[in-house]
Amino acid sequence: MSDFDWPPIPYADYLRQQLDAITEYEYINPKLNRRWDPVVLGGNAMHPVIQRGDLMLIDTAIKEPEDGQATAVRVGGGRTVIGYWRANRGKPVLEQERTEKLIDLGEYPGWEVYGIVTKIIGRGIPPHPPALEPVKVSPKMARYVVGKLLEDGKLSRKDLRRYLRDMRAEIDNLERRLATLRGEEAGS
Repeated sequence: MSDFDWPPIPYADYLRQQLDAITEYEYINPKLNRRWDPVVLGGNAMHPVIQRGDLMLIDTAIKEPEDGQATAVRVGGGRTVIGYWRANRGKPVLEQERTEKLIDLGEYPGWEVYGIVTKIIGRGIPPHPPALEPVKVSPKMARYVVGKLLEDGKLSRKDLRRYLRDMRAEIDNLERRLATLRGEEAGS
């Protein structure tokens, strides 16, 4: 197919079929030899800029991204990683929105730039989940869960430090309020 040929069925139907076949990871169709490839994001490393399930357009003609451009890179096994293109000491890396970790592309033999993320063309509104019953969690269970969230990249150390700072500020605020109330009670 050339850049201007469409699939043999109406393109909207074709795209719908492709998106229905989404797996755990994002959809990038290497057989569709087109400049603009619709991609559904499967991960959350670019949240909140690009969110899991967003449909975005990749310009596959751009193979030499500029510093800071959101870029799709193919790494081992055809997996695609999206992040901001950076040069770290002359070596190409991807910086992701949600984590502090830089992805060193040198660690992936045979990596290649797939293209540049040009725009988000669709964002689904997920259904509101049913109310969940509270889960009783012991301190050991909580430490395990936080460790797994960090390991899976669903929680960054930056997020964790912010939550702990927020907790400390809330405790300080409550202690000041209690001291004020106790002072008013003593003055009665």
